[in-house]
Amino acid sequence: MRAKPIASRTALIGLLALGSPAAALAQSGNDDGSSPSVGLFRAYQEALEYAPVIDEREALREAGEEVVDQAKAQRLPNLSLDARYTDSRYETSDVRLNPETGAREQVIATTREDSYNYGLNLTQPIYDRSVSTNLAESRARLSVADAEFEATRQSLAAQVAEAYLRVLRARATRSLAEAEADAYRARWDQMESRLDRNLASRVDVLDARVRFETALSDIAQASNELDAARLGLERLTGLNPDALRAAEPQSMALSESPTDGRVRDWMEQAGRANPTVAVERERLNQARETIDVRQAERFPRVSLEARYSDTNATDQLIQGTDARVLLRLQVPLFSGGGLTAGVDEARARRMAQSAALEDARRQAVIDTRAAVNELRNAQRRIQVSRQALDTAKAQVEASEEGLEVGVRDLVEVLDARAQLFSIRRDLAEAGYDYLIAQVRLKTTTGEFQPTDLRELDQRYLDEVVTLQIGDE
Repeated sequence: MRAKPIASRTALIGLLALGSPAAALAQSGNDDGSSPSVGLFRAYQEALEYAPVIDEREALREAGEEVVDQAKAQRLPNLSLDARYTDSRYETSDVRLNPETGAREQVIATTREDSYNYGLNLTQPIYDRSVSTNLAESRARLSVADAEFEATRQSLAAQVAEAYLRVLRARATRSLAEAEADAYRARWDQMESRLDRNLASRVDVLDARVRFETALSDIAQASNELDAARLGLERLTGLNPDALRAAEPQSMALSESPTDGRVRDWMEQAGRANPTVAVERERLNQARETIDVRQAERFPRVSLEARYSDTNATDQLIQGTDARVLLRLQVPLFSGGGLTAGVDEARARRMAQSAALEDARRQAVIDTRAAVNELRNAQRRIQVSRQALDTAKAQVEASEEGLEVGVRDLVEVLDARAQLFSIRRDLAEAGYDYLIAQVRLKTTTGEFQPTDLRELDQRYLDEVVTLQIGDE
């Protein structure tokens, strides 16, 4: 069996963990003895161990290796032993003349014979084009399995990263909704107090109360989204952690917006190195090898055959040893058109696979372009939200001061505060969308490596946050 080109899953996970400060940090407990936080890199490691699709792809790779070994075996001698033992009894009937009576009598005689035979047979292919073509096709099939394993690994990384970051996105939305509800509750209490002193109207109290109850509805929706996001992460990793490592969108470092030239390079690279494109390319190679396998059935076959046998029987004429060597030539002449039909079928499948490869290339280019647009859009949203955040804070302060001196009403204050929370929510969502877009871009272009997730952990996810459901 040949050496495996890709390490087994257990070995892969072990190598990923070696020298990983982020992984060690993610697996360590907090100082207060609470449950450990889970980083993005560790979530991916758990997914490699937990996801059934990885088991499936590994099993298919092992099956492909065995197919290669079977094809190699066709080049080697075929040695077999056969043996036979026969014990027979039979009766013979004859009519004889009785010398005493002169009458004819039927005489039945029983005869017993036994024999044995054993032989040793050796067959060695000398020229058989199908042997080499079958080996080439089996290797191409194994290459397909390797490419599918790598594509599955990258797809799993993208799914885990997206699920993980969506949990953080939902958690940030819920946290902001809770803060908004607290602020409205405080304002509602304040308006009731002012109403008792005839400093506010009943309308102001009701307005504050409506805003608070609307915020409670937002909390319920955000909690539901957070729960759904956690279930999505659990489906991929088997984990339901109480704490994750989160980013701070307001201060996270942003890379420069990609230039048009860089985008063209990514699109060209996606057409070559996208995991799906790589799978379809290997399938096309396998389809080409299948044509050679079909065509090989038209060629003559030459083999060397040898046999040694030993026979012991009652009949002396067939008793003794026998040794012979022969050179066999087989030439296919006519098979009812089946060989030609098989070749035509293989060629048609190759054309179909060539079209599938071209379609995968086009889709990879489109996906890359979409990922770039998502990245640029997220960058722009972060920049705009950061600028708007300072303005919104100043507007809230000015509105509250104006309310105290009587130049602003409560509606203006509540509207300003609602605008502040909306900007904070947009900033948090844009921050996690930015990280999701980075992972998508790397997977669509075929640049993804497990260390990329560790880099995201170290560069962006530097804050431990708890996930709490149903405690509002």
